[in-house]
Amino acid sequence: MCGGDGAADLVGRHVRSPRLPWNRAKSVAGSLAMLATSTAMGAGLLLLFARWRAFALPDPAAAVAAAAATALAATAVESLPVAWAVDDNLSVPAVAAAAGWWLFLGGGG
Repeated sequence: MCGGDGAADLVGRHVRSPRLPWNRAKSVAGSLAMLATSTAMGAGLLLLFARWRAFALPDPAAAVAAAAATALAATAVESLPVAWAVDDNLSVPAVAAAAGWWLFLGGGG
């Protein structure tokens, strides 16, 4: 999440792109940057720690897909206007933790 949020800020400020219809303060480019960076970092860390044998990863492709789904949920919450969500510094990590728990441990994947 930290990498995705930083990428969203940098790309959103420096790359011209359309604004999100539901939140004119956010851009499509920034949201895509958050999604891509969060997915890459999440999947990369999963694969790295599995390679170091910190935990078993029986299906790496499913783990990467779950990381992408977790990043998508977090990106969706990040895109909401402030009036719709609690401060995104709280809501985004909370949604990412809940989605990750459900997808990896709770039977969602």
